[in-house]
Amino acid sequence: MSFMPDSDSEDELPPGWEEQATENGYVCYINKQTNVAQMTHPRTGRSKRMTTELPLGWEKRFEEGTQKTVFFNTLTNQTTHIDPRLAFALEEPPMNISQVRQRFDGSTNALQVLHGKDLHGRLAVITGANSGIGYETTRSLAFHGCDVIMACRSRSSTEDAIERIAKDRAVCRSRLRWMQLDLSSFKSVSNFVEELKRSVKHIDMLILNAGVFALPYTITEDGLETTFQVSHLSHFYITQQLDSLFDHNTRIVVLSSESHS
Repeated sequence: MSFMPDSDSEDELPPGWEEQATENGYVCYINKQTNVAQMTHPRTGRSKRMTTELPLGWEKRFEEGTQKTVFFNTLTNQTTHIDPRLAFALEEPPMNISQVRQRFDGSTNALQVLHGKDLHGRLAVITGANSGIGYETTRSLAFHGCDVIMACRSRSSTEDAIERIAKDRAVCRSRLRWMQLDLSSFKSVSNFVEELKRSVKHIDMLILNAGVFALPYTITEDGLETTFQVSHLSHFYITQQLDSLFDHNTRIVVLSSESHS
C-alpha cells in the first residue's frame, strides 16, 4: 500500500526540536531555537498520545531536595527526568483512512509487539503454549511480567518449555503454570474449566492457539472428527464455560491459519 512509509525516518525530529510529555498524556514538540511549542509533529503534522502505564521496570519518583519528578528504572538503576513513555508514544488515529500507518508486519516478533509494556498483575490463559506460536506468545508475555497458565496435554513438554524460558530470564519461572488440557476430549475440557474456576477469579487474556493439521481421519472419544473438535469446537466450549471469569476488559484471541489453503 503506497501510503505506508518504508521506515520510521519521518518520525525523526528536525534539528533544534525536542519532545516533552504533557500532564494529560500527550506529546508536546518544542523548538528550542524559537521557544515555540506545538502539539503536532513538525514533520508529519500528527499528534501522539502516551500510555497511562510506565514501561516495564520504570517507577515515577520525586527528586530529593527539589521534589521534581524523576523516573527510575528498577532493572538498570537508571534515573532520568525524561518520561520513558515518550519512546512508546502512539499516533492519534487520523481522520482519513489513507493516512493510517502500519505499526507491525509479517516480520514483527512477539517481543517487539510487547516492547515496553508492563503486564505485571495480568493473567493469560494460552492453549498449546508449549510450542510454536503459543510458546513465543507465552515467552513474551512472561518476559513482560504477565502470569501465564499454559493449557497443554503434556506436562513434561510444558515443563521443558518453562525451563527454556527460565533459562533466558529466571524470574519468569514463577509466572508460568501448567494445567492439563486435551482438546480432543470434552471431559478433559470440563475438568480444565472446573480447576481453573477454582484457582482464579478473573482472566485478562484467553488466547486460543492450539490446533492440529494434516492428521489422518480419526474420531475422538466424543464421536467427532479430531481436527474439527481440537481446532474449533473445544475452543468455543472453553470460551463459553469461562464466561464468568471475563469482564469488559478481557481479550479473547482466536488464532487462525492459512494451512488449509
